This record gives sequence, structure tokens and C-alpha cells, in this order.
Amino acid sequence: MLDVIHAHGASRGCFQGAPFGTLSRCAVRPIGIRACCSRQPLTIRGDLLRKRPLTPGYIFFYILFLPDTWQILIGLVAAGFLAPALRPPEMGSAGKVVLFVMVATIGYAATGRIARGITRQLKKWILGDSQT
Repeated sequence: MLDVIHAHGASRGCFQGAPFGTLSRCAVRPIGIRACCSRQPLTIRGDLLRKRPLTPGYIFFYILFLPDTWQILIGLVAAGFLAPALRPPEMGSAGKVVLFVMVATIGYAATGRIARGITRQLKKWILGDSQT
């Protein structure tokens, strides 16, 4: 049995002498050192591991700065304009839905660079030049 170094200073495993390589509450590091998380909660272990509180403003700006949001929006707008123009008059309602979804998906896939550019410009405009 190997003794393991833990973040809280113990020299044995969290489960009192669990051998190295067995499941315990410690995270195994590549060099054979485990950092124990059983004694300290996630929120007080360090500033880098702290979570941001989920507020409506945080969620709004997260969605606003996500390129996927703009890809979805552009794809839906493109499908709204192009699907009626591409649809033959004898097409049924199921065919109309399939055509709309197909055009929206193609619009989503084709606008990756445009969406990243929109997101970059919004970050520059709202957050300033240092956040790009």
C-alpha cells in the first residue's frame, strides 16, 4: 500500500488507508498524488474554482455572447424567408415542416463565421476592447 499526499495534509487515503488506485473521494493526479476534496467544499478551495451565481443578467449575457444563439436566429430567419419561396404549391403540411427545418439547419450550419463575428463585435461594443 502506498501513502498518498492529500490537500488537507493527511498522509493516508480518505477512507483510512485505501490502497492507491482504488476508488476514493480523492482525485488521482498523473504523478500519483491525490488532491482530497472530502475535507474542503468546492466553494472555499480557491478563487479559480468558485462558481458565478446564476442571475438573470448572467444568463442573458451568456446567451447573447454565445455564437450558437446567432446561428439559430439567422437560420430561423433564413428559413422564414426562403422556405415559402422554395416550396412547391402542391406540398403538404408535413413537407412544409420538413422543408422549413431543412433550410433552418442549413442556415445554422452556414453561418458559423458570421455568428462568431457578431459575437466578437458585441463583446467589443458591450465589454470594451480588452475582452476580445
